[in-house]
Amino acid sequence: MSDSSVVGLLLGPDLEGLTTTAGSGPSLTQIGTRSVWVSRGDASGTHADTASRVRNLCEHEVRILLVVDAATVVRPGWAISGGRFAVVADHLNLTGDNPLVGPNDPTWGPRFQDLTDAWDPTLRAKLRRAALERGVDLYEGVVAGLPGSARTAAELNMLRLLGADMSSDGFVAEAITGRHAGRRMTGLAVLNHWSKPSGDATPLLDLLEFLIPALEEADVRA
Repeated sequence: MSDSSVVGLLLGPDLEGLTTTAGSGPSLTQIGTRSVWVSRGDASGTHADTASRVRNLCEHEVRILLVVDAATVVRPGWAISGGRFAVVADHLNLTGDNPLVGPNDPTWGPRFQDLTDAWDPTLRAKLRRAALERGVDLYEGVVAGLPGSARTAAELNMLRLLGADMSSDGFVAEAITGRHAGRRMTGLAVLNHWSKPSGDATPLLDLLEFLIPALEEADVRA
């Protein structure tokens, strides 16, 4: 294995393609030519658990956190066959929770942090460009963070009115905790339609093999 990457990967609990154990702590995993610290979430985990997972990953000196999780398509016109992945541009925290609730630990970060550019615009552009160079056209949009995956028609309409393009029970706590710790954040959503199967698409692991080096390049130039 080569030296570990500056990129840490926060993986959703139900995603396939990487052999890591949910809730077991970060593990050094080979992805293409890179050795990457990977931490997989637990489906029963709380926001506090997510915060601990993010901070454990940060202890391995990663400077960029890539969150990869499943998301349900909300935006009309996003055809799964045309692009199974989306870059996270921003999020709506509709979870009713925050991973920073309680006393602040100043060794991790300030009591309040700026989330205006929580999802780093430079890293988002890097992901899109690297994918496009290999013939993968990524969507980009806002993810609404809320528990569960099934949505009623009324809930879908509400999310669209709020500006969401997709919904997920991931991404939000990771972004808040990561920014609190001073890390640059970027996110990749693995899309599923709310009423249709996903169909054929580029395997997640194949995509990560060329996205992670692109993010490393962005870190060098920062």
